[in-house]
Amino acid sequence: MDKVTANRLLTQIEQAVKRATGNKYRVQRVRGGFRSEGGLTVKFEIAAVVKGVVEDSARAAFKALAPAYGLKATDLGKRISWCGKQFTVVGLAPKARTYPLVCAGENGRRFRLPLKALGKDWD
Repeated sequence: MDKVTANRLLTQIEQAVKRATGNKYRVQRVRGGFRSEGGLTVKFEIAAVVKGVVEDSARAAFKALAPAYGLKATDLGKRISWCGKQFTVVGLAPKARTYPLVCAGENGRRFRLPLKALGKDWD
């Protein structure tokens, strides 16, 4: 399967799952997909939306591990500016040592940022 076809197919699958589940779940493609001669393998994360808040693994990790990173519970949901762009802190990726903050851009796309983005340092 060529790259263009794979990306088109992934987008269609993601949109179909979103339509089928309505606004009850947040659907995110975790990995872009692995193409082979025979097809395509992809991983999705589907998280519940509770009172307008996505309860996914990054949010759960933040709630559980924030103190270990020198963060406060109030840092979750905080609006920050990094490299001239606005982000909202939505979680923590503990395996990503250099960029552990999971933040959402204004378009909802997720990014990993360093703790420095919150004015914190961690070694």
